Amino acid sequence: CRELLSAQTADQLKATTNNGDTALHLAARRKDVEMARILVDYGANVDLQNGDGQTALHIAAAEGDEAMVKYFYTVRASASIIDNQDRTPMHLAAENGHASIIEILADKFRASIYERTKDGSTLMHIASLSGHAECATTLFKKGVYLHMPNKGGARSIHTAAKYGHVGIISTLLNKGERVDVPTNDNYTALHIAV
Repeated sequence: CRELLSAQTADQLKATTNNGDTALHLAARRKDVEMARILVDYGANVDLQNGDGQTALHIAAAEGDEAMVKYFYTVRASASIIDNQDRTPMHLAAENGHASIIEILADKFRASIYERTKDGSTLMHIASLSGHAECATTLFKKGVYLHMPNKGGARSIHTAAKYGHVGIISTLLNKGERVDVPTNDNYTALHIAV
């Protein structure tokens, strides 16, 4: 790889696949920290976005690759860049059930745990949607508010009920969520579950 990068380095580092992935995105997909290190040493931009608007950190967070995420911290990758679907690396970690990545992003990167998507969903909504009780617990410990509705008035318990995630519902109830709180359309979690 070093031999390939010895000529036309800048052009090669900017070259993309059909979906806009650079060599650094591919290294993140392959979970190859050493390759990522070489590419960054040669000047790869760690915050370059692909066709989906994702950086290599988005990919590492979605994959749950702790070593890669920690490496990107050492080279000051941004954890606040949003992709084409309005998601940060933190959203992707919550969506894919990677509680340890949530911890790293919150503690090391100081990534915001209060980010919302376009529909007003919090990280707790995202963890609830995907059924990741461990992520919900981690987010709660980090300070994500339990009682935050999205734009439709749905709280995390409504989201979990819609998708039948009993473990999440149990976790939320144990943390003090109310089962009878209605959405903007006056639906409770029970109405939604039925």
